Amino acid sequence: MKPLNTIFSALAVAVALSGAVYAADPGAQIPHHGGAHMHGQPSAATLGLTGDLATQWDAINTQEKALHKQQFSDGASVLNDAISQLSSPNDDLVALAKQKDAREDIRRDQERSLRDQRLALYKTMNATQQTAVRTLMLQKLTTMQDHVAQMEERAAAHAAAKTQ
Repeated sequence: MKPLNTIFSALAVAVALSGAVYAADPGAQIPHHGGAHMHGQPSAATLGLTGDLATQWDAINTQEKALHKQQFSDGASVLNDAISQLSSPNDDLVALAKQKDAREDIRRDQERSLRDQRLALYKTMNATQQTAVRTLMLQKLTTMQDHVAQMEERAAAHAAAKTQ
């Protein structure tokens, strides 16, 4: 069973890369099933932030965007390396999985650092500004919830079609 788990770990590389591709430009309008959705954090102006708060908020957004672009540009070489390793008769799936885990740990640490910066900044906002942030977060979560429901409906319809 271990070789099967290792293969799934290797396949997870492709899934992780697809996430990097999806997040490549967090401020971009990405078409999605007939509509376009904003990705990434809202600008300081959208939240009504001014002065130092606006500067700090937008600086964090710039760092986040740069991180996602770097992950995207790294993704192609990571994918090519994984394909090359998996094509070799002497492939080492354990090493491939460990490399993937190490990259994911670094990515998580970088994203956690940005989140922590944003949370520290949130604590310095007044009640109106905090409400604006929470309202936009709630809108994003509601949209995500709608997408999950749509995927579940499609999965159920697909499963029902397979049984017929």
